Amino acid sequence: AGGNIVSEFGLEIQYGKVNFKNKNFLAFGKTKQRIPSKLLLCLNKIDINKYEDDLKTGVKVLKNKNLLVFPTETVYGIGSIGNDKKAIKSIYLAKDRPLNNPLIAHTFSKNEAEKYAQFTENSHVLTNKFWPGPLTIVLQTKISKLSDTLSQGKSSIAIRVPSHPVALDLLEKVTVPVLAPSANKSGGVSPTSAQHSKDDFGPHFKGPGWKLEKILDYGSCEIGIESTVVDCRGENPIILRHGSITSDMILDATKRKVLNVKDNEIILSPGQLNSHYSPNAKVYLNQKINISNSGWLTFGNYPKSLQKNQNVFNLSPEGNLVQACYLLYSGLRYLDSCGVKIIQVMPIPKKGLGIALNDRLTRASYKE
Repeated sequence: AGGNIVSEFGLEIQYGKVNFKNKNFLAFGKTKQRIPSKLLLCLNKIDINKYEDDLKTGVKVLKNKNLLVFPTETVYGIGSIGNDKKAIKSIYLAKDRPLNNPLIAHTFSKNEAEKYAQFTENSHVLTNKFWPGPLTIVLQTKISKLSDTLSQGKSSIAIRVPSHPVALDLLEKVTVPVLAPSANKSGGVSPTSAQHSKDDFGPHFKGPGWKLEKILDYGSCEIGIESTVVDCRGENPIILRHGSITSDMILDATKRKVLNVKDNEIILSPGQLNSHYSPNAKVYLNQKINISNSGWLTFGNYPKSLQKNQNVFNLSPEGNLVQACYLLYSGLRYLDSCGVKIIQVMPIPKKGLGIALNDRLTRASYKE
């Protein structure tokens, strides 16, 4: 599904098309140097005036202490201004989110992030290599009133700089970091399109103590799973949540042994709860034998015996883990919409991006 074009100026344009509900895949350019948004909008045939109006509205919504849904390269986020405790609480109310589940602060540059967090050697190395991008780092909070609000009174803060130009432009105009978890009900399947968020929060888009005033719809998310979260406070980086920045990539960058946190030990970031990313249907992993009236999430070639089953969603016919990440949450949502009670998942290799994929599916299948 797609590929890359690299221009003579070093701009890498990702392109592709996904057949799910006939939605075109909207991808923005990616480069080590930040590309002006107007160039990217032109490449994606987006009306610049509408875009600027959307940004103005988005900034106004946040500064008025209401909630805003906006795209990132990972998933869609539901954001609140980061300097107001009541606005931050409204995220928890809107999502029905446990109060012990922390939020990630989003900002537009490393220089901004350094105002709120005490950077370490590992964090400098990783952010220089992977920011802007799908990496969240956990660091000691700097002592200030705003840092205390952003971290919700904790001694640590989770922070990242996304690479999606809509998010970057929005964050730069707001000037204050925005706290933003995935834009869906807590524990459910994450959203990779604006429609997913509309399905979860509509039709009223408000409730006691919260109001979702605007959804910025800018196509499908480029990656499709949440950012990798790394605790950078110690000598060795510790992965708190797996994502598209893999353990091998972190090891290659830092030259230090990469550790993994034990689930539910100390919740420092989102993605550590045992049960998460769950559709309404029960999820069974590493399946090979068909169960009557089930749906299937497949990967690569699948048995001929399943070809008569109408409720099959193939994450990647070619066995491509990047494509599988991109389609994971759409696939789970699609099979839920088919009304199946059980989703059977074919084995997916536990290597590279497959580690993050299996992590999401394991949590989606968790039973008390």
